[in-house]
Amino acid sequence: MFPITATKFYDKRFLSLLRFYILLPGIPIAIFITYVNIFIGEAELAEIPEGYIPDHWEYYKHPITRWISRYLLDSPEKEYEKMLALIDIETNKSDLRMKEKEARRLMRARGDGPWYQFETPDKNLIDYSSKATPDN
Repeated sequence: MFPITATKFYDKRFLSLLRFYILLPGIPIAIFITYVNIFIGEAELAEIPEGYIPDHWEYYKHPITRWISRYLLDSPEKEYEKMLALIDIETNKSDLRMKEKEARRLMRARGDGPWYQFETPDKNLIDYSSKATPDN
């Protein structure tokens, strides 16, 4: 008799599709990287002309890294400015928290906070008789 076993159809199908979808973009990427490495190659170190300031992507050796640095990533100056802005925002938040804490401390010490207010009189105690006949 045949032993009863779990089917391996879905396992084989999954592995086959996984292999297909990994190789689908993998083969063109491998061809492109091979082309760049063979025909373009890495940059060579040369003297910098007088007065020339290199851009931030020109410091990288490989052309693919240069392209990624130039078109996909932000420049180091921009990253630095973003970090300074973040630090400034957090410093302002900290200063505001300290001022709020000091204001609460002074309100409690001087007794002028919202918890020291007098209750307003009831509306039924207000005399509106003078407003009923304003011409008198």
